[in-house]
Amino acid sequence: MLKSYAKCHAILMLCCLVAVTTGASRYGMEPAFAQTRPAKGIDWNDVRIKWHSFEVGLREAERTRTPMLVLFYADWCPHCAAYSRLFREPDIVALSQSLVMVKVDRDKSPELNSRYAPDGGYVPRTMVLNANGSLIASIHGSDPNYRYFLYYETKKDLLAVMKRAASYRVSVGKTPTLQ
Repeated sequence: MLKSYAKCHAILMLCCLVAVTTGASRYGMEPAFAQTRPAKGIDWNDVRIKWHSFEVGLREAERTRTPMLVLFYADWCPHCAAYSRLFREPDIVALSQSLVMVKVDRDKSPELNSRYAPDGGYVPRTMVLNANGSLIASIHGSDPNYRYFLYYETKKDLLAVMKRAASYRVSVGKTPTLQ
């Protein structure tokens, strides 16, 4: 009796392992170990938001006289992955049309990461830049110690920053003005 129980238990465990590792995600069940696998990249909603590299974004901001919302991230960062979910929200997507949206992988662009780290090189870090690449320091999140870390539990901080940025009209080579 004990042998048959052990066999049944082993077969059941094997079936569960196969189900979890093969097709369980089709049914909305992610395997527990999926969170520990190395990330192949974070989904920042590239389908609905037009993200630019820093160089292309700078040219686009200068051409359109539109502020840049610059996001520093790292693929290995769990906070970045959680933050990325906000960029699927319809109001965030709509506001993104009013700005030049730029993503910078801090590990692939260490010089940019260092240049735009006024209160530290943490990620995710979201800041607004003028068309000449200068930081618009008056637009930031609510945390006084990490001004460019926007809380990802709600979209409140990100919406506030994006709305303030969208209200700026940039003069190329000059200080932006709030309208």
